[in-house]
Amino acid sequence: MRILLDYIQKSYKQQQMLAHTSPLSFRAYQAKDYPELKFLMEQAYADLKNPALSESEMLLLHEIYPEGQILCFDGPTLVAASMNRIVPTNKYVENFTEEEAANLAVYKLDAKTLES
Repeated sequence: MRILLDYIQKSYKQQQMLAHTSPLSFRAYQAKDYPELKFLMEQAYADLKNPALSESEMLLLHEIYPEGQILCFDGPTLVAASMNRIVPTNKYVENFTEEEAANLAVYKLDAKTLES
């Protein structure tokens, strides 16, 4: 009987947790999201030299390619992001690593480069 009671209690707690779980939501990046986004980038890419874009770089990227910057929220908390960059491949024929791109060592993020 005790085992059955424990199972029912555990099952009830799991159902309560699921019932109170916030649905995931997605939306485009907004300037007000930068502090949370910076924290997330620093956590995700802690092993890189410069794990987060600066606020001005993020604003420029958003200005040039707004539909490419998508955030995922679990309730009010930012939990994931899809940050896309436009790389003019006609200017950068040689291969480069993800780390080089993330550190802006291969190309400088500026309006002239991205618009050409």
